[in-house]
Amino acid sequence: RERSATDAQIQYLDGDRISVPITVRYRRSGDCFRPLGMHGQKTLKKFFIDRKIPGDKRNRIPLLEDQHGIFWVVGYSIDDRVKLTDTTQKVFLCRVHQRVKSNA
Repeated sequence: RERSATDAQIQYLDGDRISVPITVRYRRSGDCFRPLGMHGQKTLKKFFIDRKIPGDKRNRIPLLEDQHGIFWVVGYSIDDRVKLTDTTQKVFLCRVHQRVKSNA
């Protein structure tokens, strides 16, 4: 018998650095972002390879983006531009729930 459970992923982001509308989507060819702590852009493909994320799982990882691009690879990394800093005035709490199937 299959049951579904909910797994919440939570991030606190700089609300002044995120613009609306926010879109949730899956990867596309050529996607890139700047992983937290990096100075330059990285393709999502290279990011997944470096993290050793299996190919069959990559198409199921949600991405959050605004008009400036991807700002959260859910469960893995935020974009460096939306990190909290000493100058952060507004904190944006972002929570994503994913359905997880179990055979219990």
